[in-house]
Amino acid sequence: MKLFTKKLMPLALALSMGAGLASSQTLAITGIYPIEAYFNDIKITFNGDPTNISAEPFISNGTTYIAARDVANLFGYDIFWNSSTQTVEISGTGDTSNEIAYQQKIAVLESQTKILQEKLAQYEEIANAFDASKVFPTLEDTLEDTFYKEYDIIWYFDLTEKTTYIQADIYFDASKYDDEYDDMSTYDIKSFLEDVCDEIHEELDGTDISGKTIRGQIIDSDDDETLVSYSFSNGVLNYEVQTSTKTLSSLAKEIYEEILDDVYDLELPPFYEDVDSAYAIYLFIDDIIISESKGFYTFEVEVLIRGSLIDAWNNIDEIRSYRRINNFMADIADYIADEYNIDPDDDVAGYIISSYDDDEILAKFEEGSLTFKTIY
Repeated sequence: MKLFTKKLMPLALALSMGAGLASSQTLAITGIYPIEAYFNDIKITFNGDPTNISAEPFISNGTTYIAARDVANLFGYDIFWNSSTQTVEISGTGDTSNEIAYQQKIAVLESQTKILQEKLAQYEEIANAFDASKVFPTLEDTLEDTFYKEYDIIWYFDLTEKTTYIQADIYFDASKYDDEYDDMSTYDIKSFLEDVCDEIHEELDGTDISGKTIRGQIIDSDDDETLVSYSFSNGVLNYEVQTSTKTLSSLAKEIYEEILDDVYDLELPPFYEDVDSAYAIYLFIDDIIISESKGFYTFEVEVLIRGSLIDAWNNIDEIRSYRRINNFMADIADYIADEYNIDPDDDVAGYIISSYDDDEILAKFEEGSLTFKTIY
């Protein structure tokens, strides 16, 4: 450590303003005063890199001084000591090579940061990806608990993730709950399906399949028969109800016993072969079959007809035979319509067919009116 004397002060001032810019005579002016300067082998770095300078930096009164020329050279500026005005003149645009290099480094770092951010997002997506094999079994249990004994039926749920939708099939055992299911109205089925779909969407909220379209069926697990097909998208339910084969079979059995047997003694109302015939002809009833599609019901009355009876039917006196057979078919249509609260003319059609060949249609009952057909 050194203590500068008054004699050495011009040199100290020269270092602070720029070493070598002026001679000792030039500095010999009014205002020169002594200072204490501390040298401690001070190092200078520029953007982390060591820098060689011409004059050693020093500390005076808590301030570190570096030669103006060294600072100007460091930044690529021109420097000049103007003795006439006692001014240090610095000019130029500076050395931009370092700035360009740093900008290039920044661009590289920004590019690398972007790549890393994209990879991080990919890793997060993988980490947070929806795994149906883990989520759906739990959700199925939740649905079974939530809808346990809904409409007095035990329901089971099977969820499957598809590419564009969620498959949600609902099962129940009709051998145990057939009557309970038959007691459900169309409104009950609609309300039940909407509640199930809302529950699924609520449980999947926040996942990458949240809000997906839901499709499925209500299935009788006993007969593996689809009773309802539905889809749920954007809060709107579309569905198609089908009456179970078991239910239709039960209804057919009722009609067979209460109408065909009790009222008509298992005989088709008599018909007459031609206008001159005085003898009524009877056909024995073998069975009745009922089917349903999209809310439209069809019944088929099977009769035993062959040989000469076919010839007699083909020569039927429609005027004398029409009313009784038409009323017979209307009785069946009305029974079905009352069962499902539908219109017998608009929602029910019936056919009299041969037990030996169901392609042989003897008569059609459509829109409440009978039409006789010729068979071969």
